[in-house]
Amino acid sequence: MKVEDIVDDWVASPPDLYFKLKKVIENPESSFKDIGEVILHDPALSARILKISNSPLFNPESQVETIEHALTFIGMNQLEELVLGTAEMESFKGIPVDLIDINSFWKHSIGCALGARLIAEYIHEPEKDRFYLLGILHDIGSLVIYKKAPKAAKEALELSEASSKSLFQVEAQVHGFNHAEVGAALFQAWKLPERLIEVVANHHTPLQSKNYSRDATIIHLADIISHELDLQGAGEGYAAPLDENLLKDLKLTQKDISRLKIQLKDQFEETAEVFLSSG
Repeated sequence: MKVEDIVDDWVASPPDLYFKLKKVIENPESSFKDIGEVILHDPALSARILKISNSPLFNPESQVETIEHALTFIGMNQLEELVLGTAEMESFKGIPVDLIDINSFWKHSIGCALGARLIAEYIHEPEKDRFYLLGILHDIGSLVIYKKAPKAAKEALELSEASSKSLFQVEAQVHGFNHAEVGAALFQAWKLPERLIEVVANHHTPLQSKNYSRDATIIHLADIISHELDLQGAGEGYAAPLDENLLKDLKLTQKDISRLKIQLKDQFEETAEVFLSSG
């Protein structure tokens, strides 16, 4: 089976609301009200976006009560990404529980998103909110594999645990490709932003990213930290240790990582509860 075969079902079913919103946002005559009305067509999504806007992930100075208000401090691009990330969390139902607990999967992704944003803030990275989407969707390829090829996915998960190798490493052996390639292929077929495609493709190998190695490095480190703190998981039986050279690239030390872990633990439960609560 090829990567194209794995993603085929999802290529034909892109997140409609995201693309409708994108079209309105790209219209120079659109107002905040026009944008808000698109989202309000999905009441459950609207409610969740408001909850997320009020969460520690964005930490607003005052209570956010409307989508229009959310736009004033999140911004249109970030709202667009927030809709995509939140919509995708609803797209993967029915994955066998003996493969992965879906709440556990998303908790890890939330931990990665929050950790990446904390790292970005710590090192004074501009536009730190963009790491929300990168963190939430970095492992989306795993869910595609679990849905499309559950038997082979189970074999890869068991091999990862038995061999003390990362799932990323053993997937090529079992499938002929890995979840990072699958996620990137899906997003490329949907014509999503190049930054998202490249970071997802290289979140295990950040130095191989041609244009966004710094973003990929931040997601890679946040991914590992989320595993180390046991903020649930994406199914891996083994997670790689932190690479000191990557820490140096971001001018971070182990003491910095320890401080960031404390902040992440403090913020994680409340943020995860907001993301995973219904409507």
